[in-house]
Amino acid sequence: MNKKNFLMLLPLALSGVVGMANSSEISIFPGQAEQEVKFGADIKLTLKRVDEGNTGRIMDRFIEMGIDMVRVPIYATRDITDPFYDRVYRVADIAEDKGLTLFASVANGDGDLNGNLHGEVKFSDDLKCNSGCNNNIYRLNFVLYSTYLDTYLQNMELNDAAVSYLGPYNEDQADNDDYRKLWDKMDHSNYSRVGAEFWGLERSVEATPDLLDQIDVVGSHFYDDIRIAPEDYDSTWADLTDAASGAPVWFTESTRYQVDSSEMTNTRSGIEHMIPAIRGGAERVFIYQTANRLVWYNGGKRAYRFSATKQFTSNATGNVVDSSSDDLAIKTVSFIDNDHLKINITNGDTSAKVTTINLQGDYSSLGSGEQALWTESVEGELTGISFDDVSCWTMTVPANSYLQLNVPVQATQGQPSTECVHIPLPQDSALPDFDNDGIANFFDEDDDNDDVLDANDAFPFDSTESLDTDGDGIGNNADVDDDGDSVLDTDDAFPLDSTESIDTDGDGIGNSADTDDDNDGVDDAVDYLPLDAEVGVLGDLDGDHDIDAMDIQAFLRASLNGALHSVYDLNNDGQADHLDIPSLVRLCTNENCGVNE
Repeated sequence: MNKKNFLMLLPLALSGVVGMANSSEISIFPGQAEQEVKFGADIKLTLKRVDEGNTGRIMDRFIEMGIDMVRVPIYATRDITDPFYDRVYRVADIAEDKGLTLFASVANGDGDLNGNLHGEVKFSDDLKCNSGCNNNIYRLNFVLYSTYLDTYLQNMELNDAAVSYLGPYNEDQADNDDYRKLWDKMDHSNYSRVGAEFWGLERSVEATPDLLDQIDVVGSHFYDDIRIAPEDYDSTWADLTDAASGAPVWFTESTRYQVDSSEMTNTRSGIEHMIPAIRGGAERVFIYQTANRLVWYNGGKRAYRFSATKQFTSNATGNVVDSSSDDLAIKTVSFIDNDHLKINITNGDTSAKVTTINLQGDYSSLGSGEQALWTESVEGELTGISFDDVSCWTMTVPANSYLQLNVPVQATQGQPSTECVHIPLPQDSALPDFDNDGIANFFDEDDDNDDVLDANDAFPFDSTESLDTDGDGIGNNADVDDDGDSVLDTDDAFPLDSTESIDTDGDGIGNSADTDDDNDGVDDAVDYLPLDAEVGVLGDLDGDHDIDAMDIQAFLRASLNGALHSVYDLNNDGQADHLDIPSLVRLCTNENCGVNE
């Protein structure tokens, strides 16, 4: 792993940042400590290869990962005297000599030629009743099966490999009677009873209350994650914890280390499968087929899977603390141990996420910490971080990644500052930078570098546009009708005002708002031709806004000179002349019309 220089936290104004696309928020409550979590390795269907490989080195790798228990097989399809069992005893002996605790569970296979024996077929016919026993699961003869298990446990002890936990059923619909009848007939009892290891979590939630008096540990698989909504994963595991009524809950087959995609995707998927169980209250997680999915049979480490999972499991010390994420693509779980907070985050999205971390409950970070990062191009890169008494910070979580933060925390006196800072980390380079100015879009206040702040820019990623007056999605520079009033800008006296397009008198006030469009001194409300400055009040030739004898005299003089406006053809004979005077008199507003004043 490479070690980067320590990076200081930089102040960040978050106005306009939180809530943007490709952002998320995680809240963590360091003061709300929950259960401790341990991890186990499963080798039930790979034990033969573990025996043929470097068994001791494999166990060392398990221990290196922080694993303290191994799930070993009971091959109920084989006779208990089958020499194949010698492999189980050898491997179990080496595991116990290394300090690993043994959990024996019935296997869905024979350990060799057939690894797909589910349901009834994984139990030998020699363990079943020839007749009767119809109320027993698979018609098992519990006298024979109890003897089989007692012999198995005795043989393990003889090989210095005592079993501490026993699971007689696995993915079987065993009920309370099936457990009770079996336990009652067994001689050995110096082990803890594990059940029911159902295939699906929902089934475990439903059936567990009826089994509690027959089991000491509630174990469940989680293969029904394919049908439970992801947003319900945590709560369904919490339901199982509630159903267990104080009995420890184990996730007995965490198995989503895929084998048909990139190593980073394999790694992230595997870690993400564990997180809901831990968040929901599980106290132990078994990684299914740890050899050969994380550790090679020669004891070597599988790239990405081993290093990232080791980071997760070996640092899961102390207690789980409550946390939440507002983004389904961002999975998280945190542990606190001696005032150090280990924050695990995965990003299953195809885009990087700028993630806000909020420490809740009067806690802040202070001192030297670090980030460990796994991406498609980076495996376990370490970057030192110097925290400076902050309770909120942002950081980039790359696409398809896993990271772990080691954060020193302290309880504060009173409410800590809510101002967020940004941790500048190497993965910031994965964020888009539209204008290539070295500032990622998420933090750049002017993404297209057009000197218009994004907050005021209708087109923050187009340096040729910044305004869209009519909101039609076409910037004003390209739009031929900026205000969308159906008048082309070239013909529009007010191209950015959809309520105006004409200014007849050129006074800067559009006709819609102007009370005297032609600026002839006559309000449009009384102006006979409001767009013609030559005509105001009809018949008012002297412009005093009153039609009286003076206008009639002016009309007569004008008609003799042929200077009348055509609008004064009041009798509609096609000529504006003295013959229109009678019509003008009828328009008169003065009692003395026709008489000189």
